[in-house]
Amino acid sequence: ETKPGDVRLGAQVTLFKILTEAYMAYGSDPEQPLNEADFQRLRMFNFAIEQWRLAWQARSVDSPTIGSYPSKGVVLYYHFARFQLNSLALRGLPPPSAVTSETLSYDRREAANIAITAATSTLTLIFEEPDLRRAMSAVPIFTHTMVAFCATFLLKMAKTWGSAAQVRSPESAGEPIGLGLNFNTAQVVSLARRSATFLAKVAENLSEKHLTRHI
Repeated sequence: ETKPGDVRLGAQVTLFKILTEAYMAYGSDPEQPLNEADFQRLRMFNFAIEQWRLAWQARSVDSPTIGSYPSKGVVLYYHFARFQLNSLALRGLPPPSAVTSETLSYDRREAANIAITAATSTLTLIFEEPDLRRAMSAVPIFTHTMVAFCATFLLKMAKTWGSAAQVRSPESAGEPIGLGLNFNTAQVVSLARRSATFLAKVAENLSEKHLTRHI
């Protein structure tokens, strides 16, 4: 007797169980960086997110009233969950001026780039999928904060890491090499502007006390 709304709720609960396990594993101390051993477990969480999408996107069928929102919503939460998990790779790191290619190890860069890609994909998906945009005034507030969270993260990446694109590597005889973080500052600014405009438009149809007006 499961209804489509039950499927959407079940998908969210199952996803939040994975994110809760990650929270219990890594905590919330912003000054506590992940160590190299933590990245092996992070891969397992990433795998769980992949499995979650495969299981729940197939069960989230289109609706006569909200179109493809059920399946597209699963994709949206998938991108955000990957962003939320992998952005931990940059938590508690020293200022970019003190970072070396050894500090920003391959595993750490890999996770950071997943976070950058996922944050970008979260915003791009909303902008490009009309059924998601139409549903946005009726979704949980958490979804609106996703937009702001991803845009803020990308802006901070551009501000903090954009000017630290080069470090010295002993393996390359002191030649400068890139830190290997894949983001484009112009694209980041464009996405942030579009996010602000989009949320402002959504807020027009909501109560003056609605959190999205403040976001």
